[in-house]
Amino acid sequence: MADTRLNKALYKFKALKATQNAQELAQIVRIESAYSKLVLDDIYREDGGFSCLFAHNPRTLWEDMSLCHFRASAEFCTGNYVEAYSQQKQSFDKFNVAFQRMTRWAVPTLLAMCQDLCMLARRADRQLAAQGMPVGKLEDATRAVNTGLSSCMIDREPDPSKSRKWGMYRLANLLLAAYFHLRAYNMCNSTIKAITASDMPSLDLFPMSDQVMFRYYRGVLAFRDERYGPAKEDLLFALQHCLRGAYRNRTRILSFLVPIQMMEGTLPNRRLLQKYPVIDDLYGGMVTAIRHGNLRAFDQALQAQEWRLVQLGTFMAAERVRPIAVRGLLRKTYLIGGKAPHVRFSKFQAAFEACDLSLDMSEVECTLADMIAKGYVKGYMSQSHATVVLSKVQPFPPLSSVHKK
Repeated sequence: MADTRLNKALYKFKALKATQNAQELAQIVRIESAYSKLVLDDIYREDGGFSCLFAHNPRTLWEDMSLCHFRASAEFCTGNYVEAYSQQKQSFDKFNVAFQRMTRWAVPTLLAMCQDLCMLARRADRQLAAQGMPVGKLEDATRAVNTGLSSCMIDREPDPSKSRKWGMYRLANLLLAAYFHLRAYNMCNSTIKAITASDMPSLDLFPMSDQVMFRYYRGVLAFRDERYGPAKEDLLFALQHCLRGAYRNRTRILSFLVPIQMMEGTLPNRRLLQKYPVIDDLYGGMVTAIRHGNLRAFDQALQAQEWRLVQLGTFMAAERVRPIAVRGLLRKTYLIGGKAPHVRFSKFQAAFEACDLSLDMSEVECTLADMIAKGYVKGYMSQSHATVVLSKVQPFPPLSSVHKK
């Protein structure tokens, strides 16, 4: 009876392929699909185990792929993620061979198998690490997913509507997520370059979920390369089109977007910080310090979050926000002095000392010269009079205009 149930299940896979029933095939091929569980429950009830899965000799490539799927599901149910990954990898490899001769209808099945492959790889690596054994399943999974991506990229189907290329961005996003987990950022850049250079439909023709995820990863990579202009463009798009209920995803986007906007002088408002406590914890102290012109408080807030910012990869960007805080301190000194156009160096030195920053006069002069050169302050320095002569019109220009320069 167990063999009979297995043969029926294998035939169902074959029938779905023959009829090109993409939706149902993509559902039942999942490791935790209701159908797979039902088949395994029936086999276990009749056989008292899953021995028939390993004793069965497949006759075709498709039957072999289906059989490996059930083996992977059985191992997954028993918590043996290492062997489950091994069987899933075999199932995927066999499917990918068949995929070369298929069209767009088979893309959802490929995506489902790749998602499970990466999920199992992560669990297998955790299981191996707990046993003190070498890990590397996720890295192996990325190579497999990459072959699936290549299978889509090289498609030469004359009918664009049937092309496998419509699966490229979903696979690329899955691959980028795995590379980020492995911190293999060079592989991320290679993947994006390969996608950009390929002959494929425009990104804006793909589902919005694919666009948002791809532009998020591309934006973060640009951020890491300190290309803040392109990073801002991609991250803003991702934020504007991300589902409002996707709180965790929006928080991830904001964790990179907020420091870029702070560098430009655009501070997150209190409402945003209240809505996203993680962003408030990371940057809220710096935002408050900038608004109050308190350079000491800014340095303290930056130091308090240093480890988390380093882990996230935004510490260098947060450091670049410091000139905004310096500008706030200089402006506060100017206002306290009655907006006099001539301000002696010694007054600015006293302002730094009030923030527990001991700068000698040469350091104060260097700081003032740098702020003038970058456009945060309009005026010039008179060395002979040890004075800064400020412009009568907007001596502290709006930060938006400074950034445009």
